[in-house]
Amino acid sequence: NKFIEQIIQAGEFFKGHQCQVIQNNIRMFEEGVEDDVWKIRDAVAEAFIARYGVKRVDKAEELVGKRRISMFNNKDTHFKFSDGSFNDRKREEEMLGEERIKRLQEDMQGVPGRASFKFILPNDSGPLMINLGKFYEKIQSSRFCFPRMLKNLISGFHVLDEFNLNLEFPEAAAKTEFIEKMRREDKKVFSFSLTDKVDTNLIEKIYEILESIEENDSIVLLGYCLLSQLNVGILYLLGHAFKTLEIEAENDLGVVVTLENFRNRKKMIDNFREIIEAANNARESNKIVISIFPISQLLCGKEINWHPSPWSCN
Repeated sequence: NKFIEQIIQAGEFFKGHQCQVIQNNIRMFEEGVEDDVWKIRDAVAEAFIARYGVKRVDKAEELVGKRRISMFNNKDTHFKFSDGSFNDRKREEEMLGEERIKRLQEDMQGVPGRASFKFILPNDSGPLMINLGKFYEKIQSSRFCFPRMLKNLISGFHVLDEFNLNLEFPEAAAKTEFIEKMRREDKKVFSFSLTDKVDTNLIEKIYEILESIEENDSIVLLGYCLLSQLNVGILYLLGHAFKTLEIEAENDLGVVVTLENFRNRKKMIDNFREIIEAANNARESNKIVISIFPISQLLCGKEINWHPSPWSCN
């Protein structure tokens, strides 16, 4: 009987505490404390915004989530590679550099080494929508490359860094032969380095290229990176300044971008001056230009069927 009494007493004790909590909650909101709670939430949000340098989303803009992006005709949304089992991934981490490179090569077997896409774009790309963000050193994700391929590319660069190796791609002989071939076709070649690091001078480089050519000239960008929103946005903008834009992926050369018959020179140079000015202002607050067009426009432009090559990671 004593044991049962103790159980009843314990039940009454906890019931009393629970009822007291409920009564306190009711009393709190009856007394208008809810306003204080919202004030605290606002204060915390303001402190977070100030501390981490974020900004409120403008009412004219919108948040685009995975569901919205999946509506676009973008192969990257639906294509997946298998990452293997947990044990496979652990063994891969313990492999030597040579073994890891061999594993990456095996993993990419069956992926076509060549691809080609050609676009004819209208003169006007629409207004620039320059967006700034915090500086990042390396590209770790991309909406313009299949995730597994990007993962293998990043893993390859990790091996190079770990063993302090230098990669020359394309090789000098193939590059020289290609440049000579383009010279005979009266096309100027501009080369870019194969790297996983962000090119902080890309905007200025493209601006200098545009200033060095004249109306109706044709150029070739060799090794141009198609992984970041800024890079693809710049190419999207350039495509509207030339009669045709062609993107090719070659085994021995990597990405080859051909832009034929330059047009609207003055307007394009003015656009890049605007971007450069924004980039210079961003540097004063330790930021960079991360995009010049929204992701939705690049993945599914109204005037084109835009499919960045999945093999652009070569």
